[in-house]
Amino acid sequence: MKNSLLMVMIGLLTFGHVFSQQPGLEKSHFGGFVLRNNGIGLIYTNYRFQNSKFNRIVESEIVNHRHPKEVKIINTVARDPSPYVYGKLNKIAVLRLNVGINKALSEMDENGNTGLSFSITSGVAAAILKPVFLDIYHPSIKGDGIVLSERYNPENQINQQDIIGYSNSRFGWNLLTYSPAINLKTSLDIKWGNFSNSVKLIRIGTQIEFFPFGLKVMANTSNPKTYFYGFLAISIGSKAEY
Repeated sequence: MKNSLLMVMIGLLTFGHVFSQQPGLEKSHFGGFVLRNNGIGLIYTNYRFQNSKFNRIVESEIVNHRHPKEVKIINTVARDPSPYVYGKLNKIAVLRLNVGINKALSEMDENGNTGLSFSITSGVAAAILKPVFLDIYHPSIKGDGIVLSERYNPENQINQQDIIGYSNSRFGWNLLTYSPAINLKTSLDIKWGNFSNSVKLIRIGTQIEFFPFGLKVMANTSNPKTYFYGFLAISIGSKAEY
């Protein structure tokens, strides 16, 4: 499955590259931030103008992924505590690559008028799961104790008062796992700015994503295979003819 996912992503990237080499097309590139109801990240969007009816759109993004029931807490009785989510199994980042079409509703022109369009894309994704490690205080008979970094395991009985917070981020990189996904995305795209130089882009939309093998985020609660997102992307870019 991992090899299949890799081949699909390579194929989509190759398609986007070949398409970009076609002469006589107008294109625009945008990079910026994306805010979702379950995380934040970076997004890149590329429009390729084909004809008066439709444009081609290729986009990629990397975002973090939170479970709907995540709640950060802090141990007020511990020394130097840090916020953490009790019951969280993995910290997750999702890489996405989508291709699709964009339909112009109104054109941005050299006078700075706002352009409005509708986009629909679909593609593949790969979730990268990094196990959660916690700093846990272990008391001793003598009255003192030590703090150890341990991978969270819901089967181990842990006194929450002994949890200080997340461990250093260096823990867990050798234990990464991956989960593939497919998604469908729609958005309303708004462009404005200097026609020949800097152009701003705001995209407001929704997305549905399906992880066929699930996504292990939290313990002791359901981890859905299908997620629905709302998102707002704010980017800046340029427009040119080739």
